[in-house]
Amino acid sequence: MGAKKIVIATAAAAFIYHRFKRTLSSLDYWLAGMRLGCDPAIIKAIAYIESGGKGWTDKGNVKTRLENQFLPRYQAESGKAAKYFVTFAAAYDYDKRSAILSTSFGIFQIMGFNHKLVGYSTPETFYLGMRSGAVAQLNAFVKFVKARKLEKYLRDKNWAAFAYYYNGPRYARNNYDIKLQQYYNKFK
Repeated sequence: MGAKKIVIATAAAAFIYHRFKRTLSSLDYWLAGMRLGCDPAIIKAIAYIESGGKGWTDKGNVKTRLENQFLPRYQAESGKAAKYFVTFAAAYDYDKRSAILSTSFGIFQIMGFNHKLVGYSTPETFYLGMRSGAVAQLNAFVKFVKARKLEKYLRDKNWAAFAYYYNGPRYARNNYDIKLQQYYNKFK
């Protein structure tokens, strides 16, 4: 096998590995930490709080959390009657676009309505990206943090400020900031 073929085969193997792998390695977290200028243990802590550190269910589907408070708005934009659903799958069967926009996905539970913020042109391409692998989910998280300028809170370990901007103003109800510090201490 020639050197050119080896390089091509190696590049293809790396692409497939990163695209389809389901778990993040220590190296993945380290690289994300470098991109955000923070301790990788902080990113692991966020992953654990959001999804137990796993982006897929036991059945192999991407983890989803349908946020019904957003559905009526996006269903109306699609010209559909407002309906409440218990699962993402049921909402997706009714109207794909509104379901994706109203759902958080993967390891870091990034909302579909943030698809442009994290580099996807449409909700559908975002959904495909979140289904494609753990690295795509990590990259979406990094892009979200950078777009929202939250990396300073991670660097400074300002747990409350990060929790507010990442999880919303009701973060304290779930002790998000306290959990973030606890899991950070566990993973560092």
